[in-house]
Amino acid sequence: MAIPHESVEIDVDTLETNATRLVCLIKPTWVSKKLTVKRFGTNDNNTFYSIFPSDEEDEQHGVVIKLYPANSDVYMDRQAGIQLIDQLERHGIVLNVLLTFNNGYFSNYVVGKTLDFKEERTQ
Repeated sequence: MAIPHESVEIDVDTLETNATRLVCLIKPTWVSKKLTVKRFGTNDNNTFYSIFPSDEEDEQHGVVIKLYPANSDVYMDRQAGIQLIDQLERHGIVLNVLLTFNNGYFSNYVVGKTLDFKEERTQ
């Protein structure tokens, strides 16, 4: 199945407006809800945000937004990256991409645990 694409760019200054409009394309029941946007980390090369309905108890009901760094299309093949994620998702290794846009994508959210390198075994 082809991943839907919207020909728009989202920047940090318009994130809340544009991201909420796009997320409602994949989560139509969120149109009437107040949405919360939260940034993960501070690394400019990997900018991720979560967006979720404010009336939910936690973020696990939301989606993740990945914004590509400016001019990253010069040194990375974004389409090949999406195709790789799509292939890995078919094997149950990663979550699926729900929607792409010119400088990023939306994917499912999964609750995780910080890896402790002192643990001998990870699951």
